[in-house]
Amino acid sequence: KVLEEYAATLKRHKVESVACGATGVVRRAGNSDAFLQAIRRRTGIPGAILSEASEARLSAKGVLSVLPPSEGHILTFDLGGSSTEFLLLHTRNPHPIWHTSIFIGAATLTDRFLRGDPPPAAAAAEASAAVKATLAPAFQTIHSLLSETTGSSNQKTGFPRESLRLAGTAGTATTLAAMYLEMATYDPERVNGLVMENRWLSAMTERLLRSPLAQRRRIPGLEPGREDIIAAGALIVVEILKGLHQSRVTI
Repeated sequence: KVLEEYAATLKRHKVESVACGATGVVRRAGNSDAFLQAIRRRTGIPGAILSEASEARLSAKGVLSVLPPSEGHILTFDLGGSSTEFLLLHTRNPHPIWHTSIFIGAATLTDRFLRGDPPPAAAAAEASAAVKATLAPAFQTIHSLLSETTGSSNQKTGFPRESLRLAGTAGTATTLAAMYLEMATYDPERVNGLVMENRWLSAMTERLLRSPLAQRRRIPGLEPGREDIIAAGALIVVEILKGLHQSRVTI
């Protein structure tokens, strides 16, 4: 349905060339070819499955295109419904240092642990532990790479904070930014480049996990239709900041 809406808009504006990339869920689906053929048949849009590397690179390019210029390492994370892509780069080098795709996202975490309304505290604790364990190998790799490139020793805090900028993109990150700004009407110009502190994120995550869906729907800035998965998405963002020993994230 969404792609049919897009196709109608493209036709209305006489767009001649379209690139359509399918990501995590379609990469893993047994009927991905049939799904993409159905899209082309119903919309005329030719879709292709993006590799994990291509998805990470395209996401990073999008992130960097709207962030203020800076010098140093940037770690981008693209938190989707089923997977989270990480990409580490240095602003002086156009080629990524490292990237990975991890099969954990706002929808999959919700389905696995947080289906109650609201979910019980024990389920939230289980979800948090699962996210931490799933992301731990990636954080170890990032730490190792940063230590190599900055000459930093393995200190208690783990990551050389001054050498890393954390940037988040996709629906969970931008929705949290809209909630932080209490936006009645979504404005991407206000969201891009917004810096959010872990203190606010942690407090909002706790509030979301304790609130039934009806209460979540009344939070300013929370996009209708996202109230069921936003708690899981926020929990993943908090665990990313904790695991990387960062106090803030740029949206």
